Amino acid sequence: MAEIAEASGADVTLLADAIGHDTRIGRRYLGSGIGFGGGCLPKDIRAFAARAEELGRGESVGFLREVDQINLRRRDRAVQLVIDALDGSVFGRRVAVLGAAFKPFSDDIRDSPRSRSPCG
Repeated sequence: MAEIAEASGADVTLLADAIGHDTRIGRRYLGSGIGFGGGCLPKDIRAFAARAEELGRGESVGFLREVDQINLRRRDRAVQLVIDALDGSVFGRRVAVLGAAFKPFSDDIRDSPRSRSPCG
C-alpha cells in the first residue's frame, strides 16, 4: 500500500487510519514501515513457496513470492529516499536510521530491514 500511496501522492498513514476504522481489521498492526523481517517470517515464506514448487503447485503461492519482493523493494526505496535527500551523495556522510528493527525491544536483527541495504 505504501508504494501505491507514494505514487498517487496519498498519505499511507491516513489510508491506514481509514482502513483501521473497520473493527474486523483494526488499526493496531497497520503501521507503515520499511518492511517486515526477523528470523522466521521471511524464511518461512520462502520455504513454503519452495515446498509448493517441489509439489508442483508453485502457482498457488505465487503471491507469497510477490510479497517477499515487495518487502525487499521497500528497503531499497528507503535507502533511495536517503540518497535523494542528500542530493545523491552518501559518500563520507554518516546516516542514522532509528526504529528499523523488525520487532521492538529485541536485539535479534536477523533479516531485519536495518541489517542489509543495497549500499552494503
